[in-house]
Amino acid sequence: MEDILQYLHTRDLPSAKAAILAAAQQDLTEHQVRQVGHAGLVMTIAQPEESVAFFSDVALSAGGTPPLIDHLIVQSLDAIFRMKSVAGGEKRAHIRRLIGKYEDRFGERPGTLLFRGAAAQSAGNRAEAASAYTKAAEMSLPIGLPRMYLGAHSVVLEPFDWAAPKVSSPIVKEQITLRKSASTRSSATIVVGSDANYFIKFANFLLASLRQSHSVAPVHFHVVNWTDACEHVANALPEPFSISTEVYPHATDWAYFATVRFLRARQIGEALGPIYITDIDNQFVDNFDAILKHLHKYDAGFRMHYMGEWFPWWAPSGGNLWINSTPGGLSIASMLERYISLRFQPARYLSWWFDQLALNEVYHQCGVSNIVNLSDPSLSVSVARPYEEVKKLKAKY
Repeated sequence: MEDILQYLHTRDLPSAKAAILAAAQQDLTEHQVRQVGHAGLVMTIAQPEESVAFFSDVALSAGGTPPLIDHLIVQSLDAIFRMKSVAGGEKRAHIRRLIGKYEDRFGERPGTLLFRGAAAQSAGNRAEAASAYTKAAEMSLPIGLPRMYLGAHSVVLEPFDWAAPKVSSPIVKEQITLRKSASTRSSATIVVGSDANYFIKFANFLLASLRQSHSVAPVHFHVVNWTDACEHVANALPEPFSISTEVYPHATDWAYFATVRFLRARQIGEALGPIYITDIDNQFVDNFDAILKHLHKYDAGFRMHYMGEWFPWWAPSGGNLWINSTPGGLSIASMLERYISLRFQPARYLSWWFDQLALNEVYHQCGVSNIVNLSDPSLSVSVARPYEEVKKLKAKY
């Protein structure tokens, strides 16, 4: 297994092909399959054109359809999707041709169903797309789809009843606890959510980048399962900032930690006023205060990505959401709370991407027209840190 990862990272493709075909005949663990899938993703992002030929060749050369080969089918189709040199129509045609080859060889597979769903999504047929995504997710079990496509496991065919009375749910059974108020108030507060571990690693870096951009806006940290070590970090943070906490029974539910800021947006917004939700491991590259006058004209703001044309869990950025304290803004916060509380499945690896899927559903169903597009470069003040930098910070602290 280590050989495969090394070959993919160094682009020794002949050796990688031989090792993958040999591994495909073995009983690999879920973790090993995902390791190869992640290494393949890194290669695909770096060299999509080369990856299409490589992964499709390996998949079509394999005997049977073990989970590893299913991951490679997805990877080859993903590589076409990432080819910037190919226009949309040509890209769809290329994907359809490769899907045809795979289905002639193997019949329907999770990867072919995923991208058939993507074609339906891009054509505006969300119901047909949802059906294909859910079928792909079910067929991929027990291992599940590659990480970038885990959102398909949270797609639900049944329409969501937005108008029904609020239903009690275990993950919103109690109010959050406000541990600390900010030293000053502002016309808007930046909100992030995380578990204790991520708060310890990234709270100071987020605040540092914000202050370096000359913003004086307060930051609100919502932390799951607060610890004494968090207290130590908080005591050293520069003002203004505030903190709320909650207790959650699953210590490694990463999908919940990514989703909690949206689940609690209504409660936090009611306490603090207008909020701008971002990722705790993001960085501010421009002055947040400078865009506030513009943001206050709108009920809400979403940063929608063009990739959402294909996959709904890729459409909105989880690091850029504006919720004003207007009736329209508060209704969006309430819809997020309701959707997450009733559809999220706790302690489930396959729930990854649920947060952005929830954002996408609320965006399409909220009925609020006064929404600003945060994809506008002048409004994109919070951006993701480079992957390698996040990786180093996670390992260092």
